[in-house]
Amino acid sequence: GRFKIISEGALSSGIRRLEAITGDNVAKYEQEKQASRQETLDRLNNENTKLREEFTALGGKPEEGIPQDEETLIKQNKKLQKEIADLRIAQGAQTADDDVKEINGIKFVGKVLDGFPPKDLKPMADDLKQKIGSGVVVLVATNDGKASIVVGVTNDLTDRYNAVDLVKIGAESLGGSGGGGRPDMAQAGGSDVEKAGDAINALEASI
Repeated sequence: GRFKIISEGALSSGIRRLEAITGDNVAKYEQEKQASRQETLDRLNNENTKLREEFTALGGKPEEGIPQDEETLIKQNKKLQKEIADLRIAQGAQTADDDVKEINGIKFVGKVLDGFPPKDLKPMADDLKQKIGSGVVVLVATNDGKASIVVGVTNDLTDRYNAVDLVKIGAESLGGSGGGGRPDMAQAGGSDVEKAGDAINALEASI
């Protein structure tokens, strides 16, 4: 019957170990491997379609043609994820004059971002800090029934306002506690997405 080596490796110096299957097990093994490959390919195709739709909705133009092999699909999906994150951050960081308040002589930007991934908050806060030059930035993202808050403080103000202390105030409004980071950038979470605006108001009041 059929004989198929499925793995090999070293046992000790000069000795290799081969593992193999025989007979009807070979056909069963190959069918399972093919089914697994097809399942992975289908999943990657579905992910690619959703990413393309999201990228297009943000104003991006996806590459023409969808790859048919697993390796290229993985690479394209990663590229689309990065392009989507970059577009989302750039659009979210666009700040009109009306978005910047002045509280006790301190510039303040507070934004609630619905459906925004928490991992993209810090890069956006950095962009906003650069745009306002000096001040405090508060971003609250609501996603999948959870809230995440990031507070950014420009370096010239960290002796007066500590981002870690401020983010704890915002987290309390969101039904969370704690938070961590650095004096210029801190992040925390909460479970009450309906209180996103309250968290920004609480931080305005503390400043």
